[in-house]
Amino acid sequence: MFSKSFEQMHGWVDARLSAYMDNQLALDERARVDAHLRECARCKKSLASLQWTIALAKQAPAPVTNKSFTLSPQENRIDRI
Repeated sequence: MFSKSFEQMHGWVDARLSAYMDNQLALDERARVDAHLRECARCKKSLASLQWTIALAKQAPAPVTNKSFTLSPQENRIDRI
């Protein structure tokens, strides 16, 4: 992976941005993403866009579920079969 050119790293980094934000990358992968982000305005912008999108999604109200799509505790019992 270290032999990839700076330009080739864009796709590799982009594919890992969600995991990067969720702290789900291995330490060596996170270090590579960090190093690339320090040098690459394009990938920094992609990360900022993803962060902005997630922040907006968290502010959205929860959807209202129609009663016909929910089960009562009695209907949800596994032993009713």
